Amino acid sequence: MKQSGLVLTFSLLSACGPAAVETPEQSEDDIAPPPISLVLTDGEQDAWTLDVELTESKPIFFSRSNGDYRRETFSVRDDQAMFDRVGGFDTIIPTDDATSVELSVTPYSGYIRGDYTPFIPFSDGGIALFTGQFELLPGDELASIEALNGNLGAWSGEQVAIPMTVKSNRTLLVRGERYQGEADIMIDGSGEYIYLGDATIVQGDAFSGVIDPGLPAWLRDSFDSELSTIFEALSDRFGYSLSDRATVLFAFRGYEGQGLSNSGGALPGSVLALETSGSALRDPNEQVRGHFRWFFAHEAAHLFQHQNGKIGGQEVAWIHEGAANAMAGRILIDRGLRDAASYEASLAATFVRCADGLKGRTLEETMRAGRVGAYDCGEIIAIMSDAALPEHDLYDLWSTLITRSEDLAQYGADDYFAAMTELGAKAEIVADLRRLTTEPVENAMAQLQSLLAAVGLDTVEADGRIVRIALPG
Repeated sequence: MKQSGLVLTFSLLSACGPAAVETPEQSEDDIAPPPISLVLTDGEQDAWTLDVELTESKPIFFSRSNGDYRRETFSVRDDQAMFDRVGGFDTIIPTDDATSVELSVTPYSGYIRGDYTPFIPFSDGGIALFTGQFELLPGDELASIEALNGNLGAWSGEQVAIPMTVKSNRTLLVRGERYQGEADIMIDGSGEYIYLGDATIVQGDAFSGVIDPGLPAWLRDSFDSELSTIFEALSDRFGYSLSDRATVLFAFRGYEGQGLSNSGGALPGSVLALETSGSALRDPNEQVRGHFRWFFAHEAAHLFQHQNGKIGGQEVAWIHEGAANAMAGRILIDRGLRDAASYEASLAATFVRCADGLKGRTLEETMRAGRVGAYDCGEIIAIMSDAALPEHDLYDLWSTLITRSEDLAQYGADDYFAAMTELGAKAEIVADLRRLTTEPVENAMAQLQSLLAAVGLDTVEADGRIVRIALPG
């Protein structure tokens, strides 16, 4: 995507595990050993070692198998197992009733569509490790894994938390805590980033973590103050602070590549994992600085969204991604980090991308096709939802959405629209928004313009196109 001479490419991911549930006390004798346990040993400049222990000799597969990178970076070190791609999933197949398997792992730091970077390198040799890449699921027999045909939703087995010990000669940073020698973590479906390296742990006003020493000073020097401002603003608007102080892992991957490339995610334990690279970072640039402010605010908004332990599935990504975009935009204006006119102009461009992406398709189809459905259309839906609430705002809507959802782990579109109704949105507007999110949109431009007008959002046109969406003061 070209924008004012800069190429901006980015991916935004977020994940959060379900809230903890109390269980009856058990004696140690009553607790069965976990069916899968792992030990990961840091190889530093060489290959790493993953030791897998099983209580039963059965095939196990990696739940996160997007792409095919493990074929080149994972290998079995002994004759106790085979490693293969089965039914779209990377699979470990024990041989001769083996229950112990040792694998060689070469850290992979390339892009994976729809998932986190497995290993994020820092310029000084440190590395951020995504633990979710090691989630393994039991697959009774190979035929049952083959039958999944790459669809994890078709798996009906029992997901269990997997204990993993990470061993390293380097300092480990896990959810803001330092460890020497080794650290024990649990892999329970969502995954998190931990840092291994010798960089100084930064203690900022709003976070602790590792800021890549190679990051250009013109960005690094203002990082703490701006991120602190963003966290303070979000805390004020959501009405609560993060239960865990944020941990930020920010990697710089060099100046190679045209323009600017960003990716990042908000993960359990209030962790922000960010990585950036590109030629646009060589010299101070206000457009790039503004993009980073939005990037930080968007990801920080996800941390606050996740505090209650509930998340939305991919089918309703327009809810959390769109809200995070809209929240980021207004927070930056309110705290003087962006002028309103530039945001209103960017909303017009977002509006056009959404309308183009929706033509003849449902919102769900648009989301599957790329980022437009969740991020661009999601943001337009969010600002319309906000404007449709006469006495409330997007933060009230978020709180009510979470409260209304009876599911302990997730919320859905029905909860969203019920929350709008509860907060006073007109029935016809709620019905129109519901149709927008569920039915094919034949004339997207006209339908979206009609909705904007219905909620009182003024649009400014020039040469027959919308150039600005004016937000209420």
